[in-house]
Amino acid sequence: MVTELAQGQLFEILEEDKHMPESEIKKIAIQLVSALFYLHSNHIIHRDIKPQNVLIGSNGVIKVCDFGFARAIDSKTMITSIKGTPLYMAPELLQEYPYNQSADLWSLGVILYELFVGQPPFYTNNFTTLMNKIIKENVKYSDSMSRDFRDFLKGLLIKVSTLII
Repeated sequence: MVTELAQGQLFEILEEDKHMPESEIKKIAIQLVSALFYLHSNHIIHRDIKPQNVLIGSNGVIKVCDFGFARAIDSKTMITSIKGTPLYMAPELLQEYPYNQSADLWSLGVILYELFVGQPPFYTNNFTTLMNKIIKENVKYSDSMSRDFRDFLKGLLIKVSTLII
């Protein structure tokens, strides 16, 4: 079992450190992008990318786990079912608009943002308020983020209304 080989979850690091320097986030981002590239190139969408599903092994090796919501899709398939964890769900998912692998990229952006800032870009304990924030509000980027990191996050945290589907 993969969880037995892990040293911990990314979630535990967030609980302890609250935020990380960009240099450390970059190491995690590279591995997560690689993992998602592998899944997506094999026509699999994870649909529940979140810190609790990112394991950290020896030497900082990242593993994605919990494929309970994963689904095989082809390049033309669009899904509308709501799956995942609300804080990390893409706006199109919450609105039950058709979505594809880009929903995993949104979740990745939320995780990387959270690693830097200490909480997701849209945070509240009320589900309805959270949905409205994710769907309607703009992401607020910290002035202390490097331009490259901010641009990378902006490329991940794209709302469906700005995409041509």
